[in-house]
Parts: sequence; structure tokens; C-alpha cells
Amino acid sequence: MSIRERVRRGWFGGMLVICLTSRLVAQSPTSDSPVKPVGVVVASDFPMAPADTSVDAEVLFDAGEVRFETDLLGFQMVFTRHRRMRILKASGTGHGNWQLTLKATTGSTNETLETMQGFTHNLVNGAVETETVRLDDVLTDTFNDKFTTKKLSLPAVRAGSIIEFAYKVRTPFLVSYNPRPWLFQEGIPVRWSEYRLTIPGHLRYKSLFSGRLRFAVEENRPATVQLSLKEPPASAIAYRFAVANAPAFPVEPFVPAPLEHVSRLEFELASVNGPTGVLKDFSITWGALDKSLLEFPWFGGQLRKTAFLRDLAASIRSKHPIDELARLTAAYEYVRTTIKWNGRDALGSENIKQVLDNRQGDAADINLLLIGLLRELDIAADPVVLSTRSHGKLAEKEAMLQHLNYVVAQVTVQNKTLFLDATDPYVAPGMLPFRCLNQVGRSIPAKQPGQFVSLRPNALNEEHLTGTFTLDGDGNAKGHLIHRASGYAGWPIRSGVLRDGKPKFISTLATGHPAWQLLQTDILNADHPDSVVVLNHTILCRDIYSEQGDRLFLQPLLTEGLTINPFRETKRRYPIDFGVGSKQEYAFTITLPTGYVVEHIPEPLSLTLPDEGGRFDYQISQANNTLIIKSLLSLPKPIYPREEYLELRDFFVQAIAKHAERIVLKRAELTKKK
Repeated sequence: MSIRERVRRGWFGGMLVICLTSRLVAQSPTSDSPVKPVGVVVASDFPMAPADTSVDAEVLFDAGEVRFETDLLGFQMVFTRHRRMRILKASGTGHGNWQLTLKATTGSTNETLETMQGFTHNLVNGAVETETVRLDDVLTDTFNDKFTTKKLSLPAVRAGSIIEFAYKVRTPFLVSYNPRPWLFQEGIPVRWSEYRLTIPGHLRYKSLFSGRLRFAVEENRPATVQLSLKEPPASAIAYRFAVANAPAFPVEPFVPAPLEHVSRLEFELASVNGPTGVLKDFSITWGALDKSLLEFPWFGGQLRKTAFLRDLAASIRSKHPIDELARLTAAYEYVRTTIKWNGRDALGSENIKQVLDNRQGDAADINLLLIGLLRELDIAADPVVLSTRSHGKLAEKEAMLQHLNYVVAQVTVQNKTLFLDATDPYVAPGMLPFRCLNQVGRSIPAKQPGQFVSLRPNALNEEHLTGTFTLDGDGNAKGHLIHRASGYAGWPIRSGVLRDGKPKFISTLATGHPAWQLLQTDILNADHPDSVVVLNHTILCRDIYSEQGDRLFLQPLLTEGLTINPFRETKRRYPIDFGVGSKQEYAFTITLPTGYVVEHIPEPLSLTLPDEGGRFDYQISQANNTLIIKSLLSLPKPIYPREEYLELRDFFVQAIAKHAERIVLKRAELTKKK
């Protein structure tokens, strides 16, 4: 009998042990709660002063509960939620649009939205008027065969409204083992947020609390749950967690996954206990999780079913009988040009053979297929599981399956280790897509212990712009601009040209540079991901300098250079995560208009950040009637700790100010008179 089947039938007993491997901070237990009955709002609820006048809405309370029960369909989790908000400004009416994603399996066993109520309450002439929506008003969008989305829009939502949603979701254990994560903090203030869970004694969950807020309530008590229709209630423990007066979560630039910093609580099934002890260990340790991944049919099971790739492998081997690197390249190119990525991230695949037949799939479909093909070619290839940038950092101290959402290939050939991702035709072999640059992943070999591996990028976001321009007397500059983009800087150019075509790419480029009139653009190496992509422009830039009397004021880098500082706040809470280091270099030569000479040139400037963390060099020189402008901005580190924020901020302040300084030209006749 399978583990899922044992759980489904409720064939368990024993003791509950719940691991709170987190930063939970216990406070004095309290039963005080502002949660009120569903749909009940009185006039005195409206005059309450807002917690934060700068926001457009606030959460008055948000209460969720998870319990387990057994019915004719088997063992299930039941999640209920009651959420009440107040709309403070007209810009906050969008909070009246609700949606919920539900999971499905390949069969007919799905998560279901069992009940739904929505209310809009408005105070009109001292009386409360309420608009109500029900389950029949919910719309359903089928995203794919794994997910559906439920949507609902409340009527009559306006500034001053109190709105609420109350619903119940039923989740069979065949669909998901884990309770939904709970967020105690959002982008708007939350006056009260609480989460209750009643965990049966035969299930052991690992929990993780993240964020900076403290619990107002953290308590547990003995309870019972009905796990079998024929057996008496089983022992359980009821947990309650609550946070009071959570401020709005601050938004900062270069934080790819804000959710990982929000105060939240998440659970993952660690083990299932039976009458004789532990029946199944899921993710107590990384070693156990490695083993589970290799045993899962949607992960390791796919890599044991690769016989259908042997003919393809034999064909590749016949063309490259000696050169292992050539075989690797051929396999990689075959997969990434034959199988179209559907744009979805994934950790596992249901059937990689079907993916090959259909010629499309998600990230796991494609990369597990690639690993299988490489192994059939006797090339050492292992899966590396990771969390993408938008999904949050992978915590090396906590083995939780739900923290993983992606897989790539790790290959060793000719004593070199490479990471390969065949979803993206626009990155060079050995480069991971930007979304995967999240510091660390975990390699899962078939026979050796798993280990963490660095995902530090092996290339920069590197641009070199070389310009040769001549100024005329009408405020225009005409000339040539050669833009060389390598590493990750080449990706947006290459993908734009190959995906959209050259005419559309050039049109989009011109739209983003309104001062440019592109007379001609040649594009080189767009179809060679391992080469530097080159844009060779012939440009006319209009109104490039301003004129005051007999003097001209010229921006040295014309339309280019730094203009906006992304770091404006005086404090920083989280690391600055660029994802990849960068280097931007300008070398411009500008011929002056006839009859003008240089009156003022900005002084040179050199800046450095500690520990070789950055460099800015800027200088302008003159040779006869020609100006030579050189600028270098280098930030080699993908991530800067928040402790270095003020230095980085000041670095940008000075660099932007220097780029903004004008060259001053004046008429030669005035110079002669003096």
C-alpha cells in the first residue's frame, strides 16, 4: 500500500511531533481577537482612524484555519479563510478583485472551492448598506492541466467601503500534503492576522517562520480529529499563531523575491508515522530530501526511463565518435532547438517521452530530458535543483521541498563542470538564464551524496559603447554608435532580434530613444549566443545641446549615461541583489561645430567601493577641435550586503552628478577679442 494510500485511508496512529525550526518568538498567550462574524458590520466600524494614511487600503483582520478530516473521498485538508479590509482611497478599489489558484492532478482529484461569500459594506446616511456575492458568481480560468484560477469582483467598492471575503477550500492529500503558507504581512497594513492549524498525531510537519515581526499569540493545546469513518477521533494538537499591527511591507529596488522577507509561516510534511514507527521520511534533512527526489516518479523516476533516447544518442555518437564535448554540444543544441519552452518553471516532469513527442514542455520537462539524453551518451550529467530569483533564496539550513521550483543540468566534460539549461535559445552554453542566478543550488547525483553548488554567474552584464559624432550649428549631432553587448547584456538584444525580427526590434529601440533618428542599423552575431552581439548605428540626434547667447551647453555622453539613482532612501533593510555583476564603458569622440571653442570641461573623477566592489572613472580630454569622453562604471559583485548600501548610494550620486555636468562651448570670435 502506497504512502498516499495509507494517508488517504487514515491508517495511522501515534504521536505528533511538529518541528518549529524557525524564529518563532513566544509571547504571553491571549484569546483576544478582533475577528467578527462573517457579513456582520455595524455603523461604528466605519469611523476608525487608519493605521497608515499613506496607503490606499488596510486589512482589519485576516483569519485562516486548517483542519484535517476524512470523508468518502478520503483524507483531506480543509482550509477556511475570513478576510476583512477597509478601502481608504479610490486607488484602493482594486482590492475588491479576488482570485485564488487551485491545484489539480492528472486524474479527477482536484482542490475544490466549496463555499464563497463576498461582501461590500458602505455607510450611507448613517446606515450600513451591503452588497453580497456568492459561489455562483465566481468565474473560473483554466490555466493548464495543473492549475485553475477562481476570480471574483465585488460590486460598489469605493473609498470608505469595508469589504470582506470568506471561503472554504478542500484539498485531497493526493493533491497536496502541505497546508497553505500564511502571510502575516502585506504591502498594506494588517491590523490582525491569525492562522490556526489542527495537526493529526500521525503527521510530522516542519515549519518555518520568516520575517521580522513577533507573534502576539503563539499557543497550542491538545485536540482530536476524525480520521476514519469507522474509528473514534484521533489525537491531535491545535496551534494558533497571530501577529498584531503589521506595518506595510516596504518595497525596495533590487529585491527579486520580496516574499522571502515578508513575515510568513509555512509548513512542509516531514514524515508520516504508522503503528510501528516512521513509514516515510520526506524532508527532515537534505539527505532525506535528496533520496525522496530520486525516488519520486516525476523526478528520479524520469531519469530511469530513458531507453527511448538510445536511437537519438546513437545518431549523435555516430557523428561525433571521439569528441565528447562535440557530443555534449550536439545534444544540448538538439534539445533546446527541438523542444519549445512553454514559459513555465517546474521541478518535475510527468513524462519526458511525451515531451519529446509533443515538442514542447516546461523547464523540468526540457532539462530532465536533456540530462537523460546526456546520460545515454555516457556523459556525466546530474540534476541541480534550485529556487529561481522570484521564488526566493534556497535556505541551506532548511530542507524544504516547496522551496525548490526549478531544475537544470550539471555536466562534467574534459575536467570542466558546466551548468546547462535548454529552455532558452538566447544564452550561451554554460550560462544559466538570469532567473536562475540565485546564489546556490543542490546537485542530486544518482549514486553519490547530494551537495550544494554555487550558481554564481560566469559572465557579466557587459556593454561597450563607442561613438564618433560631429556637431553642427543647429543643435544636432550626427555620427556612428557601435554598441557591443556581451554576457548577460547580450540576452535582451539577441532575444528581441530573434524573437520579434529585426524591423520590430529596431522600431522598439527607436521608441526607447526618442532623441535618436536611426538612419541605419546593422546587427551582428545575434544568432550566435556565444559571441558578442554588435549593434552598428548611424544616428542623427536632434536638439542635443542648449544655447544661451554665444554659449552652447553640451551633455558629454549626448543621450547616454547615468540619469536616475535607484537608491534614494537613506536606509536599506535588505541586500542589493543585481543578480549579475556589470560593466558599462563609453568612449565617445565629438567634433565641435565650426566657430566654437571649449570654455569649460568637467573635471575628471575616480571613485572606488571597498574590497574592489566597484569603480567609476570619468575623464574628458581635448585634441584640437575634438573632445574625447571616456567613462567606466564597474560593479563586479552580483549582491551587495545592506551594510554597504550608503556607500553604494553615494557612489551613484556622484557618478550621476558627474555625467550630468555640461561641457561649455563659446564662439571663437569672443575668445579672440579677449
